[in-house]
Amino acid sequence: MTLVVQKFGGSSVADPERIMNVARRVVAAADAGAQVCVVVSAMGDTTDRLLELAAQVSSNPHPREQDMLLTSGERISIALLSMAIIDGGREAISFTGSQAGIVTDTRHGKARIVEMRSERVREALDAGKIAIVAGFQGVSTDLDVTTLVLEPVHFSRYDPLYRGRPSPAYLGTPVRIGDAQLYPLDARAAERSCRSRL
Repeated sequence: MTLVVQKFGGSSVADPERIMNVARRVVAAADAGAQVCVVVSAMGDTTDRLLELAAQVSSNPHPREQDMLLTSGERISIALLSMAIIDGGREAISFTGSQAGIVTDTRHGKARIVEMRSERVREALDAGKIAIVAGFQGVSTDLDVTTLVLEPVHFSRYDPLYRGRPSPAYLGTPVRIGDAQLYPLDARAAERSCRSRL
């Protein structure tokens, strides 16, 4: 069975109507016979609003606590999208980064993936469910919630679930950054190119 991995950014899930539109697209992919894994960002400008809240209560937000705060945005999105998909007639289950097995190093606000333990996601897909994974987050080797550094991520480096499948990655959000570059499937070349721009 074909695995389809879909990624929806904040503007795609900015309000209930857009979430319903995304749900219809996801259900259509599943109805076409594919296993579907969806990666979702926080709704609209949620992350910016959370950063503003942090600045209102702290002149220098603690990095761990800021990660705890920021990752709540994706939790809202994945739960709402899962509800919409279930209402659309398909089974779905949402996963935080930690529940999806995205293991990172211990750097808060700029964590890098060190391992994927995606057994729960695989089990959900094999059971015919649509798996919805929170973007931008993982769990550190110290078991703390982390937010990920902006860089191309090629899950095939970490997990055989994604090997052999197209996995384009952008540095930056193309809508916000006019010169955002589409990187090739060669993860090492993508990482070298990314690091040279940071």
